[in-house]
Amino acid sequence: AALAVVSHYGFDPLDSKYLTEQIQKGRLSLNLSIFENPNALGHNVVPLLPMLYFFMFWRRPIFVKEVGALLASLPLLCLFLTQSKGTYLSGFVTMLVGMTFKRPRMVQISIVLLAATLGWAGLKMLPRMEEMKNPRADEGIAARLTAWNMGMEKMKANLPYGFGMDRFSFVFEDIYGYPKAAHSTYVQIGAELGYGGLMLFCGILYCCIRTLATKKTEEVEQERLQRVLMVMLTAFMVSSWMIGFATHVAFYVLAGTIAAFHRLVQAEEAGRELAMAGGPQKDLPAGGIPEWKPVLAELPAPAAVSFLPTISAPIVQPLRPGPNGDLQPELLPAADPTFAPKTVGSPKPMWTRPGLLDLFFVWLLTAAVVWFWGYILRNL
Repeated sequence: AALAVVSHYGFDPLDSKYLTEQIQKGRLSLNLSIFENPNALGHNVVPLLPMLYFFMFWRRPIFVKEVGALLASLPLLCLFLTQSKGTYLSGFVTMLVGMTFKRPRMVQISIVLLAATLGWAGLKMLPRMEEMKNPRADEGIAARLTAWNMGMEKMKANLPYGFGMDRFSFVFEDIYGYPKAAHSTYVQIGAELGYGGLMLFCGILYCCIRTLATKKTEEVEQERLQRVLMVMLTAFMVSSWMIGFATHVAFYVLAGTIAAFHRLVQAEEAGRELAMAGGPQKDLPAGGIPEWKPVLAELPAPAAVSFLPTISAPIVQPLRPGPNGDLQPELLPAADPTFAPKTVGSPKPMWTRPGLLDLFFVWLLTAAVVWFWGYILRNL
């Protein structure tokens, strides 16, 4: 974002000025392979705004917020200068989800009402947004709708597997005489990998949504990460309607990071339950000297590492004089078999694997994607 903005004001180390002024007709672009047009640049910068909010504004001291306000000016100006209608829409939805996520119900309703009135009116005042009044008159949108229509026809004709990965532009060229990308992750996957591939893609997104939306966190930093990952996921899902992210590394890194968050929470839950139960009983060896073994050694490695700062203190064993005068650790007290940790007010355990109900929701999400795809073709 910084490199793109400074190129607009004369400092142009990547030689982006010609790309912006001549090829893109004044719309800000960055002369790098994945940012060389304003739409790609804008959709990749969109997640920065809500990420900066949660990293530097949400529950932070005032001096951190001041730095965050200064940093936020860069992506804001960058997005404005791209003049990308899809970027503005993606940013609007992403910020709306970020502001309402895990808020009280009345606060959520108030934010949605403000967004639907003042927010939407302000969105229409941004550059080139007046073109949305008659979208089919826009040459770029009309070309995308042609690609979407071809993708829908090919997905239906090549059930369930599609016509092959990374072949969309070649198939389009065979039909229309010139190459054209899908300009949509969902369209590209549906056409190239078929309904089955689209359902697997939606299944991964569903698992990410469920992990982030259903977990009640107890620590501020963990909740901060949860909110950041949610806005990143939202930005990816919304932008995927307008950008071909299908085989970009962003999808794999995002899904992998949310999976890591899932395992981190599971490990901490396992460590917390063991600490509340008092730990396993230790037996005396044949020589009568207690053998010291940390409780953490019996946990899986991720649990031992992630939960170490929290449960290491209760299991430190006091020392006592041994038979030979040396100090030996005392035995840990045996766990009470009738003891059950309190569950009142505790967060619901993290889900571990998809069930039949989850498969139904994955199918429902896929059907919703196909329906919205057709709705755009019929009504835009």
